Amino acid sequence: MVSANREMAVYCFDTLVAHYNNKEAPPPAFDEGQHPLFVTWKKVVSGGEPRLRGCIGTLEARGLINGFKDYALTSALRDRRFPPIQAKELPSLECTVSILTNYETANNYLDWEGPKLRAVNVTFELSMHFQVNVAATSYPKCKRQFMIS
Repeated sequence: MVSANREMAVYCFDTLVAHYNNKEAPPPAFDEGQHPLFVTWKKVVSGGEPRLRGCIGTLEARGLINGFKDYALTSALRDRRFPPIQAKELPSLECTVSILTNYETANNYLDWEGPKLRAVNVTFELSMHFQVNVAATSYPKCKRQFMIS
């Protein structure tokens, strides 16, 4: 089983730096694979706790190299909750990456807490005048930052 590692976070940083320098990022130092993934950016302000600056990913399996490249930029520049990260913020940024594996089916709607929980994907059908599928994702790393319950 593949695990998120330092090289993947470094590749996300390299991708963001390359974006600001109008260059290509150096090749990654990890192997390709197909997995759902998330990229999270946090900014350290005045020596305090790092504050969320962007967090976007996908629950669809993606190639890790292109997935991290795409979501490093998407989470840094297009997370609608925040203004785009600017080049001057790079020295104060932290990056974490997550690879989602080992999905489980919940027993009921309350069965989603746990020490290894990384994300929850909820899908259900609404039936009014026509059929509608609704889906949502809860990613606890971001949830805790905003103190959502």
